[in-house]
Amino acid sequence: MKNTATQNLELAVAEALDELISYISGRFGDGWVPNLEELSLALDHIYRPVPGFWGEFSCEMISAALDEACPDWAERLSMRGQDEHIDFLIPVLRMLAWLGFDEAVALELLKLPAADRPTDVLGVVELMNANAAKQLEVDPDSMFARLHLEIYRPDNLVRAQSAFDYAHRLAAAL
Repeated sequence: MKNTATQNLELAVAEALDELISYISGRFGDGWVPNLEELSLALDHIYRPVPGFWGEFSCEMISAALDEACPDWAERLSMRGQDEHIDFLIPVLRMLAWLGFDEAVALELLKLPAADRPTDVLGVVELMNANAAKQLEVDPDSMFARLHLEIYRPDNLVRAQSAFDYAHRLAAAL
C-alpha cells in the first residue's frame, strides 16, 4: 500500500501532466513549434509544490503531452532544421534535471530552522558555499562540494534564485 505522500505526489504529477496538455493546446495551438522558452513557462505554470515533484516529472511525460497537444510537433521541429532529440528533448531533460536539483536544494533549505534560513538569494549562495567549504575540510577531493562552489557563484545567481523561489513555494504549501 502506498503512503499518503506518495499518493499525493503521484496525483500532483498526473494533474500537472493533464494541465500541461491543456496549457499547450490552449495557449499555443496546433501550429506551435516547441521551444524551450515557452516550455519553461508552461512547466512553471503547472508546477505543484509537492516535495519531489520534479523528480517524478519526466522527459517522456513531456513528450507524451506534446504528442497529444500538438501531434506533429517533431515534424514542425524538423521543418525548421531541428532534431527532436538533440535540439529539443535533450535540453528538456537538462531543464528537468536543474528543476529537480533546485527543488532538492529548496527542500534542504526548509529543513533548517526558520530563523536560520536564507532571507534572500545571496543568503542561499553564502549558505551553499559555507556547506561546500565544510565538506572540503573533511574531504578535499569532494566532487559535490566543488560542484556546489561552481554552481553557487555570486556572479551567477540563477540556481540560487530558483532554489530560493522553490523554497518559498514549498513552504507556503506545507
